[in-house]
Amino acid sequence: MTDYGFIRISTGSQDAQTQERDVLKVSPGAVVIRPDTKAASASKGEQLDALDAVIAKLCKGDRVIVTDSSRLDRRDNLTSQVET
Repeated sequence: MTDYGFIRISTGSQDAQTQERDVLKVSPGAVVIRPDTKAASASKGEQLDALDAVIAKLCKGDRVIVTDSSRLDRRDNLTSQVET
Protein backbone atom coordinates (compact mmCIF):
# COMPACT_ATOMS: atom_id res chain seq x y z
CA MET A 1 0.00 0.00 0.00
CA THR A 2 1.28 3.43 -0.95
CA ASP A 3 -0.09 6.80 0.07
CA TYR A 4 0.29 9.67 -2.37
CA GLY A 5 -0.05 13.24 -1.16
CA PHE A 6 -1.37 15.44 -3.97
CA ILE A 7 -0.27 19.08 -3.59
CA ARG A 8 -1.77 21.74 -5.81
CA ILE A 9 -1.45 25.52 -5.68
CA SER A 10 -3.67 27.82 -7.71
CA THR A 11 -3.54 31.10 -5.80
CA GLY A 12 -1.01 33.08 -3.82
CA SER A 13 -2.95 32.39 -0.62
CA GLN A 14 -2.37 28.63 -0.88
CA ASP A 15 0.80 27.17 0.53
CA ALA A 16 2.41 23.96 -0.73
CA GLN A 17 4.49 23.57 2.44
CA THR A 18 1.38 23.67 4.63
CA GLN A 19 -0.40 21.15 2.43
CA GLU A 20 2.63 18.85 2.47
CA ARG A 21 2.95 19.13 6.25
CA ASP A 22 -0.72 18.25 6.70
CA VAL A 23 -0.46 15.24 4.35
CA LEU A 24 2.66 13.94 6.09
CA LYS A 25 0.99 14.38 9.48
CA VAL A 26 -1.69 11.90 8.36
CA SER A 27 0.72 9.60 6.52
CA PRO A 28 4.41 10.19 7.34
CA GLY A 29 5.57 7.89 4.53
CA ALA A 30 3.40 9.40 1.80
CA VAL A 31 4.91 9.99 -1.63
CA VAL A 32 4.32 13.71 -2.16
CA ILE A 33 3.28 14.68 -5.67
CA ARG A 34 3.79 18.32 -6.62
CA PRO A 35 2.48 18.67 -10.15
CA ASP A 36 4.10 21.26 -12.39
CA THR A 37 0.79 23.06 -12.56
CA LYS A 38 1.42 26.37 -10.84
CA ALA A 39 -1.69 28.48 -10.90
CA ALA A 40 -3.63 25.53 -12.32
CA SER A 41 -7.33 26.16 -12.04
CA ALA A 42 -9.28 23.24 -10.61
CA SER A 43 -12.52 24.77 -11.85
CA LYS A 44 -11.14 24.60 -15.41
CA GLY A 45 -9.66 21.13 -14.97
CA GLU A 46 -6.06 22.29 -15.49
CA GLN A 47 -4.75 19.88 -12.85
CA LEU A 48 -6.45 16.80 -14.30
CA ASP A 49 -3.44 15.57 -16.31
CA ALA A 50 -1.36 15.53 -13.12
CA LEU A 51 -4.18 13.82 -11.24
CA ASP A 52 -4.61 11.24 -14.00
CA ALA A 53 -0.87 10.46 -13.77
CA VAL A 54 -1.25 9.74 -10.03
CA ILE A 55 -4.37 7.64 -10.61
CA ALA A 56 -2.53 5.59 -13.25
CA LYS A 57 0.04 4.58 -10.59
CA LEU A 58 -2.54 3.42 -8.06
CA CYS A 59 -2.76 -0.20 -7.02
CA LYS A 60 -5.40 -1.81 -4.85
CA GLY A 61 -5.08 -0.39 -1.33
CA ASP A 62 -3.25 2.80 -2.36
CA ARG A 63 -4.62 6.17 -1.27
CA VAL A 64 -4.46 9.74 -2.57
CA ILE A 65 -4.41 12.21 0.30
CA VAL A 66 -5.29 15.87 -0.15
CA THR A 67 -5.80 18.63 2.41
CA ASP A 68 -8.96 19.84 0.69
CA SER A 69 -10.98 18.09 -2.01
CA SER A 70 -10.99 21.30 -4.06
CA ARG A 71 -7.30 20.56 -4.66
CA LEU A 72 -8.46 17.74 -6.91
CA ASP A 73 -11.65 18.70 -8.65
CA ARG A 74 -14.15 21.55 -8.55
CA ARG A 75 -16.51 20.59 -11.31
CA ASP A 76 -20.15 21.27 -10.50
CA ASN A 77 -21.08 17.68 -11.28
CA LEU A 78 -20.43 15.91 -7.98
CA THR A 79 -20.92 12.49 -9.58
CA SER A 80 -18.00 13.22 -11.92
CA GLN A 81 -15.90 14.26 -8.95
CA VAL A 82 -16.60 10.98 -7.17
CA GLU A 83 -15.91 8.96 -10.31
CA THR A 84 -12.51 10.63 -10.62
